[in-house]
Amino acid sequence: MVRKECSLNINGLEDLIKDKVRFINRQEDSGTRAFFDQLLINHELSSKDITGYNNKEFTHSAVAAYVASNMADAGFGVEQAAHQFGLRFIPICTEDYVFVCHQKNLNKAAIVEFTHSIESEAFQEQIRELAGYKGDKLGVIEDLSHFMPS
Repeated sequence: MVRKECSLNINGLEDLIKDKVRFINRQEDSGTRAFFDQLLINHELSSKDITGYNNKEFTHSAVAAYVASNMADAGFGVEQAAHQFGLRFIPICTEDYVFVCHQKNLNKAAIVEFTHSIESEAFQEQIRELAGYKGDKLGVIEDLSHFMPS
């Protein structure tokens, strides 16, 4: 997430190590922080070179608000939060969300009700209204091996 009026030419992870770029991060135990740290490793970038790497907020919206208020030039988070705060969003990666349960529980009332809820047109319409989210496989039941690397 980057302020639209930011003049620092931020277009990707590599730009976070430029002089004068101020970054806002997520807290250490968040999945977003773990994901960001892995992206740094994959791109052979050091967190020590990112000004503000140790500054943290606890939600995507808090990161977006921090950037929108010009307390940072960039932050890592979801597109919907950037959209809510009028920020420019630079897609870096995609992430799949899955609900996991044991096969023996698939026919339990709570799981059946949950599956029907997320398959409903009303729920899917709400997902379509969120920037950066797709609901292509809502309610699709797949074996966990489908998500594991070969």
